[in-house]
Amino acid sequence: MQASTLKPLHIRQVVIDPPLILAPMAGVTHIALRQLIAGFGGCGLYVSEMLSSRRVLHEKPATSFFINFLPNERPFFYQLMGNDPESMAGAICHLENVWEETGQGPDGFDINMGCSAPVIRRQGCGSALMRDPAVARKVVAVCRKVTERPLTVKIRLGWKEDFEETVRFSLMLAEEGIDAVTLHPRLVREKLKRRARWQYVGMLKKELSIPVIGNGDIASFRDVYTRLEESECDGVMIGRAAAAMPWIFQKTIEPERSFTVHLDETYLLFVGLLKEHFPAERRLGRLKEFTHYFARNFRFGHYLASVVQTAETVDEAVSRAMDYFAKHSSEISIAV
Repeated sequence: MQASTLKPLHIRQVVIDPPLILAPMAGVTHIALRQLIAGFGGCGLYVSEMLSSRRVLHEKPATSFFINFLPNERPFFYQLMGNDPESMAGAICHLENVWEETGQGPDGFDINMGCSAPVIRRQGCGSALMRDPAVARKVVAVCRKVTERPLTVKIRLGWKEDFEETVRFSLMLAEEGIDAVTLHPRLVREKLKRRARWQYVGMLKKELSIPVIGNGDIASFRDVYTRLEESECDGVMIGRAAAAMPWIFQKTIEPERSFTVHLDETYLLFVGLLKEHFPAERRLGRLKEFTHYFARNFRFGHYLASVVQTAETVDEAVSRAMDYFAKHSSEISIAV
């Protein structure tokens, strides 16, 4: 296992080094979590949480915690969800224009064609687009016309066990100008209890001339190396494990170095970041969501998650978490 095996990933003019990507997760990969991860280091590409192309049109960096990001989150991509080509293209133009005055702006955009949540599918978005290649093609074609920045897409295996169809869909996206494909190797209706089938990531890599990124069931830094070796893909996207272990990126790039993480301090740091970047009424839900993942660091973490889940205020949630940490002090400091 050598960190030197992590080769930089090139997507158009953007260099992703190391090729470790934060997965877009609605309600999870917001600015507070991204800042927590940035504090540990090691992430090669930060991606926003999934954003509605229609809602984005009304957001501005000065006031929006949805689209705001900081200089230490570089490179940075927005992930957009929608099925209307003009709305999607309009969102890209808006997100480029609102940053013009600062000279910043995103480094690229990702199109969500993999979200399997029923509420998203019913809107004809996310993985529903894999059932409608004509609309998916149009979305990509119109988006490609309005930006020179990297344009990527995240997909699943599809709706049925037909890998040839997955390949055809991916080739079509590449023909319309997509610069890289991220594959979450589960079918649309498959739950997380079924293991992600990474062999399909490797198979897709052999079929495409553009970069292929794999995503799914990365539970430790060791998994990153295993999946890269097995699939020969160009990069690895990390989702749930990044919320549970914000230090996973840093550990992956320095696998031989041990360092200590103080879980109580990390939790309080996250709370502080929520207070810094979100209005009061938007903090509690995000703290509960984070705690759901972070609690996995404890043997009886389900209890921590449950007591925070029933809290009615952030202060109450933090107080309950601190009580839990005090009772489980032997687990607070972990060597990773």
